Amino acid sequence: DNPDYFYNEVSKIANEMGFTLPTSSSCTTLEELIHNHLIVHQGKGLGYARSTTEELNFCTQFAIETGIVLDPVYSGKALYHFVTTVLEEDPEAFRDSNVLFWHTG
Repeated sequence: DNPDYFYNEVSKIANEMGFTLPTSSSCTTLEELIHNHLIVHQGKGLGYARSTTEELNFCTQFAIETGIVLDPVYSGKALYHFVTTVLEEDPEAFRDSNVLFWHTG
């Protein structure tokens, strides 16, 4: 799946939940609001159940440091790509910000 698929799915879910645009929003559509406030990144790597050595090492180190065990098929791979692609690519963009890592698996 690509990011556009997920933007469309989030829009569909928001519509089904009855979400409406806030009156203060400068956006004209729900889809525009979602694109402006949600960033979807591709992080599937080699594909389903195929992990690189770096991904597996990341999962191991994360478990050692946090006590949280990530599965290497979904959550571990997603968090690895989030940290190495998103956060490390432009760390200043996230300084003093709250970041939500939301993996829908």
